[in-house]
Amino acid sequence: MAHADPAPEGLFMTCGTLGALPNAKGEGIRPAAQMEIELHDPLLRRRIVHRYAVEALPVVA
Repeated sequence: MAHADPAPEGLFMTCGTLGALPNAKGEGIRPAAQMEIELHDPLLRRRIVHRYAVEALPVVA
């Protein structure tokens, strides 16, 4: 099995579903028209913010 080169310093990668706090009905992951996530580094006092908006398509089945 071949080994990949080491990741360069500063590389950040994530995948999968982010955890969500449940609402009053106990629902965790819910659809939304917009999403925003922020990573904050309190030591270096900097942050990365990512935002996006979606348009839900009709179910065709």
